[in-house]
Amino acid sequence: MKILLILAWAVVSVAILWWPRPPGFNTRWVSMPPAMSWEMLARARQSAERPAAMTYTHCKWPQCRLS
Repeated sequence: MKILLILAWAVVSVAILWWPRPPGFNTRWVSMPPAMSWEMLARARQSAERPAAMTYTHCKWPQCRLS
């Protein structure tokens, strides 16, 4: 009885090891073109570093307080 149990475990182990696996991520990955060019990415990074709006040096309204 123990021999049959050990043999069954061995068969299950071999079946698990030899079972065909789905292809890996690199084989499934679809090669797509980039969404943005490198030039546009560089411009976006530069514009994010220096905001162009909401940089008032003085207040427009008397109730406004700059801190």
